[in-house]
Amino acid sequence: MQNLSTGTMSHRILLVDDEIDILEFVRYNLQKEGYEVFTAQNGAEALKAAAKYRPHLILLDMMMPVMDGAQTCRAIRQDPQLRDTMVVFLSALGEEDQQLTGFGVGADDYLTKPIKMKLLVSRVFLGSLIQQQTGHPIGTEAEKGVQIRSCNGRAGKSMTEKFPEIGVDGLNKKSFHLSPPGTVQKLF
Repeated sequence: MQNLSTGTMSHRILLVDDEIDILEFVRYNLQKEGYEVFTAQNGAEALKAAAKYRPHLILLDMMMPVMDGAQTCRAIRQDPQLRDTMVVFLSALGEEDQQLTGFGVGADDYLTKPIKMKLLVSRVFLGSLIQQQTGHPIGTEAEKGVQIRSCNGRAGKSMTEKFPEIGVDGLNKKSFHLSPPGTVQKLF
């Protein structure tokens, strides 16, 4: 699938949630933006789909049957073929300790439900831009201790073109950099 906004092949996203309505709603909106989206309804299905489709990003619910999001994220981080895949929790569990649990098992970001689609799409877009410009997902760059601040200018320009409501000043306040090496300040 061609991404109409960038003219390049789209990024593959694995969306994992046990609620069919959420899967369909998020899949529709991400496909509309040019992303190739695969779905799974629990963690065990997600691991099989991730091995098969090799997504660039996994959007993962925390509460699911069979294998919950935390267990799934741990398994992803332990798999040599998947460990560098960007994982973002998309969960109704929004309390601070639950979010810290998500980061503790290896998540790159944590978004809460109800889903704010513009925010979700903007984060997915920025993550795909960074992967395009650096050749690596955010987690890989952080583990190598590589400064990716230099791509902020290019990513910021693309972000403000695609999402003008953010504005340059807002993006500058919300940009990220590695500090100290091995840790990433969150995007938004």
